[in-house]
Amino acid sequence: MKIPKSINRLSTHRGFTLIELMVALLLGLLLSAAIVSVFLEGKNNFVQDDEVARVQENGRYALRLLSREIGMAGFFGGEPDAVDVNGGAVSGNDCGPAGEEWLLIGATPEDPSDPTNHIASPLEVLDNSDTTTDDYYQCLTDGLVVNGTDILVVKRVSDTAVIDNGDWQLPDDLEDLDNERYYLLTENRGQGETELAQGSDHEADGNWSSLDDFESGYDVWEYKAALFYVGTDEEVPSLCKKELQDNGASISGQRCLVQGIENIQYELGIDIDGDDVPDQFVSGDTYPPVVGGEDTDAIVAVRIHVLVRSLNQINSMPAESKSYRLGGGTTVTTPTDQFYRMAMSTTVSVRNPISIGGS
Repeated sequence: MKIPKSINRLSTHRGFTLIELMVALLLGLLLSAAIVSVFLEGKNNFVQDDEVARVQENGRYALRLLSREIGMAGFFGGEPDAVDVNGGAVSGNDCGPAGEEWLLIGATPEDPSDPTNHIASPLEVLDNSDTTTDDYYQCLTDGLVVNGTDILVVKRVSDTAVIDNGDWQLPDDLEDLDNERYYLLTENRGQGETELAQGSDHEADGNWSSLDDFESGYDVWEYKAALFYVGTDEEVPSLCKKELQDNGASISGQRCLVQGIENIQYELGIDIDGDDVPDQFVSGDTYPPVVGGEDTDAIVAVRIHVLVRSLNQINSMPAESKSYRLGGGTTVTTPTDQFYRMAMSTTVSVRNPISIGGS
């Protein structure tokens, strides 16, 4: 019997068998899984690299910021001796111990050995703070500062004079002093009269807040007093700041500058032999005015140690606890988590050692 050509032609065009379809489906699933795996791995690597880069950036910025503040500590616009920096209308509710003129640099206590009554200094360090028990700085409320971290206080004037030799230096749309801030008035580049007053409180050879009346030979600098510490910003450990403002009657609310700063430790470089080179670095408070067996005027450098943490946990990292050594006296052990951390440090020269010691 002869098979018709049409039927023979159909038998040569068969479809896939069930086994062939299952094999094809399996291969497709394996290929899709490989693509998804590569995508997820790439995404995790991107997230990890981004967090690591941010940790490095935040750490470097925090070190630069603190280095500049420490380098400027005791800068009073040409004033050669911090003892001469004084004034009358100074608030007793700024931040320092009750009854002390904390804002002033030249305030000398009756008993320097009393840690609650010390020489006001433009550079202060409180070692391993605990604001639940420490009450030295009145403006730091309980729990505001992360326990076991150091507090830095810097007092200085602005980088540039507001009035230089009688001439207004800021833009024309800022033609008056701020009545709610302090200013340092110096005469003859610090060789003459020196006074500290609010923008609205003083007249000397002219009106303090009417700049047209200032004579040549007078400089005016904005006076800054700020505390730097480790606080929290949106539940993230951060480098935070409080500064003097509001008519000198209070310290401002918390302002956080850099997120991810988990710990800060300072070591003070002490010059023992008088050559302005640090012979040893010690951890300690700058009050009473003896650090490492030496007076505070022997501080010629500060070493800054920061422990920086990523803002988010990294899923690709193992959950573990690590220990970091921040200087010679502090070891920080982290909780078991998946945050990426990095310890960074730098050393800063104290540029105004005469002002620091007040001699």
